[in-house]
Amino acid sequence: MVHHEEILTAGNKGAKPGKPKRRDTYTSGGFPSKFHPEQLLGQQHHWQRSDRIQFTLSSHQLIKAHYGVRCHIIQCLRKRNEQRTISQLQALDLALCYEIGFGVRKDETKCKSVLKENKISSKTLKDLIKRLKGSPDRSTFEKSTLKKLSKDGYLPVFDFGRQYHQEQRLHEAESQYENELRTLGSSLGQSHPLVQQLRLQLCFLMRSEGRRADAEKLQLQILKFDQRIALESPLTGFFATFLTDVYGHQGQLKEIERLQIYLLERDKKRSGVAHPLTLGSMANLAKTYSKQGEWKKAEELQFQIVEMESKVPSNKELPGTLNNMSALATTYKSQQRWKEAEGLGKQVMAMRRKVLGIDHPTMLADIDNLAKIYIDQKRWQEAEELERQGVETSRKVLGVQNVNTINLMANLAMVCERQGRWEESRDLRLQVTETRKKVLGPEHPDTLTSMASLAYAHSMLRQNEEAERLRVHVMDSRTKALGAEHPDTLSIMAKLATTYTFQERWEDAERLEERVTDARERVLGADHPDTLTSMASLVSAYEVREAWGKAEELGLRLVGIQERTLGARHRDTLDSVGRLVYLNKRQERWGEAEAWEVRRNADREVA
Repeated sequence: MVHHEEILTAGNKGAKPGKPKRRDTYTSGGFPSKFHPEQLLGQQHHWQRSDRIQFTLSSHQLIKAHYGVRCHIIQCLRKRNEQRTISQLQALDLALCYEIGFGVRKDETKCKSVLKENKISSKTLKDLIKRLKGSPDRSTFEKSTLKKLSKDGYLPVFDFGRQYHQEQRLHEAESQYENELRTLGSSLGQSHPLVQQLRLQLCFLMRSEGRRADAEKLQLQILKFDQRIALESPLTGFFATFLTDVYGHQGQLKEIERLQIYLLERDKKRSGVAHPLTLGSMANLAKTYSKQGEWKKAEELQFQIVEMESKVPSNKELPGTLNNMSALATTYKSQQRWKEAEGLGKQVMAMRRKVLGIDHPTMLADIDNLAKIYIDQKRWQEAEELERQGVETSRKVLGVQNVNTINLMANLAMVCERQGRWEESRDLRLQVTETRKKVLGPEHPDTLTSMASLAYAHSMLRQNEEAERLRVHVMDSRTKALGAEHPDTLSIMAKLATTYTFQERWEDAERLEERVTDARERVLGADHPDTLTSMASLVSAYEVREAWGKAEELGLRLVGIQERTLGARHRDTLDSVGRLVYLNKRQERWGEAEAWEVRRNADREVA
């Protein structure tokens, strides 16, 4: 708030480095004891002195925190006001919160009462609101501990949706956000960054409840609203980045790409190429390129980021730097550059272990990323060792029903599948599905994903009736929640087509494959990786029914797209060329078959 020396201070002046001491104010009231404000805002060794944090600056961090932080601060201020131990500055904060509805229901009567009791003029409050509505004075923030924590990567935007779900506070949180959104929007204006941030938090909640369609609508509104009001908004880039995590729609990603290119050029002119803000915009654009499978463009930007960050010795072990290195390793992996991907992945793990320790939750993502590099190289034993290490660590540190633990178990099941251990995979998938049903609910998107994966294990064990039952249920649920042409719906349709293939229902499989391929090309674009996968599956479906003309026509088109987007030596391209060899042989066109085979062998030798 304006001057919360005691409430927002996690360490005393002159305190020795170590675990920060908490003030008694944290233990009063109804705020959950395991979620203290300084933990949620970033409990790190940087909190060694008592910054005087102005409300107009700290509010932008508080709005990103667990809603209980704001409620608790108000509770502390209210208690001090009742006990007449509140300072004038703190009383002004309390009055402000009542006036604009920040962390508490808007109440003009209580606002006036606090002002009167503490001899504060209404003009002083109006001036503070005016300052909050306008552009804040950044000079104080630039010198503050909050700035250092933010720059060092310790103040990320948290997705508290799952947190609220585990606390059984989803509906309470949603009510709180909606109330704050209504009152802050009325007081500060609908385009104010605090209001936009609340909309974003509401999106998180909708996703946690499995309401993806509602969340997507609100996210598009956020982006369009922010873009229409002011492309200069400091939150515009973040919203655009967040949307890349949610959308697989090629057209929408292209819109976000154009916006992020604009933001990157803007930041270069304003701050310079090496400024953290510019590097953040580069990372955002690289992420969007990755989502579209444009790996070369993503790599170029990510390499620039890592190279510039590594020039500053103090940056090398910061969370943000390590995350950028990890993103570059993933891009190398996607291009099948295994040696570079593995080397960088191991480097990130070693540096993170040095800073945080082997059992830190952040290590789990690094372990899983390196395991996936091994999986793609069919180094099953190394991959399995890492995944099992991740599962055991997560169980010990986070608990059996924690979302990260469940995700790692699902990844372990995938490693078992790749080794043909289908019964073990099925048992793990069943455990994951049942746990997600219990923790998230039976219709939650993650639960449906687990069901789809369990269906795959059943199908590989030729338990086709059970596989079909699960896949039809998932397809119906996703169609109802997301629409018939949403990427997630199309994904389960493609898997249902595979079930029909195992059941030798060739016509049903072909019909569904055609439907998925047409929809993906229309929604995602012909060059999208999912569309290419569908094309390859449809070629196989045509082969089974000996529709050689259709198979060859689509196969030729597929190879042309893959050579242009992936390169002639990519594994997927070589597989598609091999399919053309087979198709020509089956039609006894030996010359064409030989020509394609010579071409494939030449490209394979170079690769």
